[in-house]
Amino acid sequence: MSDELGKFISLHTNLLRELGWSAFVRKIRDSSDLTTLENVKHPAKRLLKHYKYRGAPVKFSTPPWSSERVSQALARGAHKSCLAHQEFLHEEFADMIAKSQWVILPASAVKDIPDLRISPPGVIPQRDRRPRWICDYSFSGVNEETLPLAALDSMQFGHALDRILREILLADPSFGPVKMMKIDLSDGFYRMDVNIEDIPKLGVVFPTAEGDEPLIAFPLVLPMGWKNSPPVFSTATETIADLANQRLASVKDPRPHHLDEAAEQVVPENPLEASMPRLQPLPSVLRTSSFCLRPSRPRTVRWDPTLPHRSPLQLPVPKFTLAHFHEIIS
Repeated sequence: MSDELGKFISLHTNLLRELGWSAFVRKIRDSSDLTTLENVKHPAKRLLKHYKYRGAPVKFSTPPWSSERVSQALARGAHKSCLAHQEFLHEEFADMIAKSQWVILPASAVKDIPDLRISPPGVIPQRDRRPRWICDYSFSGVNEETLPLAALDSMQFGHALDRILREILLADPSFGPVKMMKIDLSDGFYRMDVNIEDIPKLGVVFPTAEGDEPLIAFPLVLPMGWKNSPPVFSTATETIADLANQRLASVKDPRPHHLDEAAEQVVPENPLEASMPRLQPLPSVLRTSSFCLRPSRPRTVRWDPTLPHRSPLQLPVPKFTLAHFHEIIS
């Protein structure tokens, strides 16, 4: 074990014995990244204030674990994928502990904490990137037994590929080729706190060498792998998106940009004219929308992959695949 990680464990063990669990977490965990929300007008304001001042709740449909079950989970240890990444885990946790995201404590110091549950961790190798630490809350049954006390409808996931292809297909070609950008929020889940009293329920075995004292890691913030982490995090991000869109929509005359004049002088080549001889009929997966058939408006096509649409001839619509997309752009 690295010297830095060992010093953290020793310091936090002494603080826990001196202060007790609740005071210990309050002392080592930084304040929430959420603002006071006083000037926010949004239906999610009350829920976000609960997350800010109390943290995300962790409630189960089953009774607390017995001491025998805790001991069995501790004896089983971490997933074997952790054994090949010991050095990475020591560096990773030293960094996360310094950021007040996790804490590691000896099993002997926390064995009597109420509602303690222990899950096995794993390490996922990634090509050309650092490995990823993840908690297997499914193996321990924590995910299955977790009550869905979160705004599940805040997650706008699903059919991502279909929606992206649709936007590319129906983009105005006069603006040139379609470009995409992915923006990742660093330590996204780790910006939302977990309720102090519920943190022991998300305990994870920290891999140690044979013969060393068993260690347990506790997430002070939303951990990767827990069932309710995505909807709780999405509640904050979707609220931010809603507020940003509201502000943009409220501006009737946006302030001029210093590059507006230069942009007006740029006339991009129309890729539609260059590829006109190669255009082929659209596949039957696309349906003609009567909504778009208005006077003085060009005939266009609309397609929603999430709905069971039928063609104008009431024929079943085949599934849209990459082959169809290549057929259109080739």
